[in-house]
Amino acid sequence: MPVDYLSVAFLELEKTAGYRNRHQEYWKRFFLGEKLPPDAPVYIRKVEKYIDFANLGKEERRMISLEEKAKADYESVLSTASDDGREKGREEGREEGILEVARNMKAGGEAIERIAMFTGLSEETITAL
Repeated sequence: MPVDYLSVAFLELEKTAGYRNRHQEYWKRFFLGEKLPPDAPVYIRKVEKYIDFANLGKEERRMISLEEKAKADYESVLSTASDDGREKGREEGREEGILEVARNMKAGGEAIERIAMFTGLSEETITAL
């Protein structure tokens, strides 16, 4: 059975004698349901999004959560594929570089045994180049 969690937060604005700081004004607007100005702090905007999400119906919250999970999964797969591709590309590039060095050494008249010693390739592979 799914469990719904409840988050509770308490906020008390400083009690001042007729003076409010700028952040208190943002909170006041937020609690009165007024539109936040563009320069409102990021943390108040995050609270606004969190409350908007919490006020959605259960099915709407479930759908949004599934969408966010799918997006995170997709980004994770892309990241892994990108890392795998880079690693595979590095390995293929390294192998191609070794073969090129071996070809050049062979074309320059180096002994096959010496090429094998420096490149780590087998003598059969070098002979086939």
